[in-house]
Amino acid sequence: MPVAPQQLQWSQLLPELADKVVGYLDPNEMPIFRLVNKAAAAQFRGPDHTTFRLSQPVPPHAFAAHWLAPGATRGLPLGRRRQLLCLTAASGVVANLEVAVRAAGCLLTFEVY
Repeated sequence: MPVAPQQLQWSQLLPELADKVVGYLDPNEMPIFRLVNKAAAAQFRGPDHTTFRLSQPVPPHAFAAHWLAPGATRGLPLGRRRQLLCLTAASGVVANLEVAVRAAGCLLTFEVY
């Protein structure tokens, strides 16, 4: 099976150079960047590269894809769903807060602000 040219190029980068390139990304862009190809996903598989920090801006399309997925908040008790709202509000991304309210299934309270 032939390998895509962009995957060959990324896999041929020295690890130090690849680290330098991704060093210019916002930490909340890393989990999305990993989707570029298998080589990038393998190289950046640690928790620093796979975790969204909800109190920081998260790209709205990625936030919605995760939190609007069926069952995304099913296992979260009320306190954790409220924490989701608080952290998302702290990021300042209104679109994500709207998604979080829908996903959490609870109303905004004064603690969120």
